[in-house]
Amino acid sequence: MLPFVIVFIFMLSLCCYGVVGYYFSVFININSKWKLRLIKIAVSLVLGIVCYYVRVLALAMMYLLVILGLVKLIEVILKRVLKRFNFSNKYKVSKWIYRSGLVPILVIVIVFLAGHFNINRVVNTQYTVRSGELNQNYRVVFISDTHYGTIQTESVLMEKVQEINTLNSDIVILGGDIVEEGTSKQKMQECFEVLGGLKSRYGVFYVYGNHDRQRYSNSPSYTEDELKTAIESNDIKILKEEVININDDLVLVGREDVGSKCDRIESLELKSKIDANRFVLVADHQPNDIESNSEIGADLQISGHTHGGQIFPLGWMTFFYRGFVYGNYEQKNTTVLVSSGFAGWGFPIRTQGVSEYVTVDLLKK
Repeated sequence: MLPFVIVFIFMLSLCCYGVVGYYFSVFININSKWKLRLIKIAVSLVLGIVCYYVRVLALAMMYLLVILGLVKLIEVILKRVLKRFNFSNKYKVSKWIYRSGLVPILVIVIVFLAGHFNINRVVNTQYTVRSGELNQNYRVVFISDTHYGTIQTESVLMEKVQEINTLNSDIVILGGDIVEEGTSKQKMQECFEVLGGLKSRYGVFYVYGNHDRQRYSNSPSYTEDELKTAIESNDIKILKEEVININDDLVLVGREDVGSKCDRIESLELKSKIDANRFVLVADHQPNDIESNSEIGADLQISGHTHGGQIFPLGWMTFFYRGFVYGNYEQKNTTVLVSSGFAGWGFPIRTQGVSEYVTVDLLKK
């Protein structure tokens, strides 16, 4: 763990060094190059350590570095273009704007305000799946990645629970990472009390994510048994490698998170419990075990986990996540729907994608 922390702080310090170097060149005048360099290194190291603990500041530094690079590029282009046409006065104005340092800060403020608005604006994303295996129509609502108590708030969750209750859903699935390492025991219990107000014809079901049980924390604020009690006491059924038959045409399969290798069983063990003539809906927190779920006979898999990227441009790295990042995919005979989640993780802003819950209408052919 310690080597990782050291490397991470070093990377953050490098990012800070680029920002510090810019603002020192604008506002600080020290004749000694070595003295200036040592001061910049010291300040960057301190900022890197602070950024390790204050994620929003780390994100701000990353954006500042990118924006400063773009501003510098624009300044160089303007210098060459405007001087070529003898517009030196206009170039002096653009140079003053660059050297004032105001543009990057203004952009950061706008980006963060827009990102804060975006993460709290939860939309209903709708899909339709048709199948000859269905004898009737079903409406499924999928909610994942609320990260309650750290990112998403009670007021937003309560508002959306009331909204979802107007949709006349047949099944509601909570797709994991509803709570996380930063969630207190009180907030965890509060979260499931709110989610206990969800209404659906055949029930509310829950599959674990990689964060719910606080497995990345050295000092969890609640135990797995306390989490289980909070979920089940609010009439939410946990599906952990379980198969639920709904009528004679629909099977709901809830997978254990793929990160819990000791608790996730082989697909063939589940397959023996499933009637292949029925429509098979698999709820699995992470969308990276599609082949295994296809072996079960999944007609539809619904997952979350990726947050649809969440932070631009880092979010584009998730597109290396075996191609299943956000939206609707087809894998052999399985339709895969990946939600960007109800909120985000790590940062209370979203600069890529939308916050959402998903409504899927399963229609008979």
